[in-house]
Amino acid sequence: MLVVWRTARPPGPISQISYAEWLEAIHPEDRAKAHEAMTAAQDPSGDGIYDIELRIRHPDGSVRWATAKGKVYFTPDAAIGDEKQRRPIRFIGIIRDVTKHQLQKQAIAQAEERFHQAIHETPLPIMVSEDNGKVAELNRAWQEITGYSMAEIQTLKSWSQLALSKQDGTLIESAIAELRKGNKSKFPLKVLTRVKNGVVRSWLLYAALLGQSSK
Repeated sequence: MLVVWRTARPPGPISQISYAEWLEAIHPEDRAKAHEAMTAAQDPSGDGIYDIELRIRHPDGSVRWATAKGKVYFTPDAAIGDEKQRRPIRFIGIIRDVTKHQLQKQAIAQAEERFHQAIHETPLPIMVSEDNGKVAELNRAWQEITGYSMAEIQTLKSWSQLALSKQDGTLIESAIAELRKGNKSKFPLKVLTRVKNGVVRSWLLYAALLGQSSK
């Protein structure tokens, strides 16, 4: 079957390559999934859509990330015995170089991994919460010092109910709300917290928005 591709860099003529040439250009580790995707696209019972992200070996020896999208076109249904069947006759698609985007994704993933590692290795108790109050992270020090696990403290409110007086809970909730509005930080706050074994500890709480400097 003939494969027709147009690159994502205009201007440029439509180029035609064979399926064997297409597979040869794909990174060996991605070749099997590319072939599986093409086999699925050629299934007469399907919609013929081909959509995959993979690595391409550039003629200069470098490896580029690309998205390959296309569609298999079939013959009209034809009666074969008692059944109607169609067969693939053409494939038209486009390749888009997404190397820059992929490298950015990898850099973000590596940065997040370093962040999580730093969070969990620090000896200071740290909680990371989302805008809706859901707890995203409780580092190792927090869990060891308080005795509470992520399963027990799933939201800021649940931690407040377990460990804080009503007055301190309201104080922290108000300070966090002001911080999220971009107003001047009221932290640090000195509060009494109750750990799981019932011991009351005095904590000096600091808070900051990730990705922003506190005022």
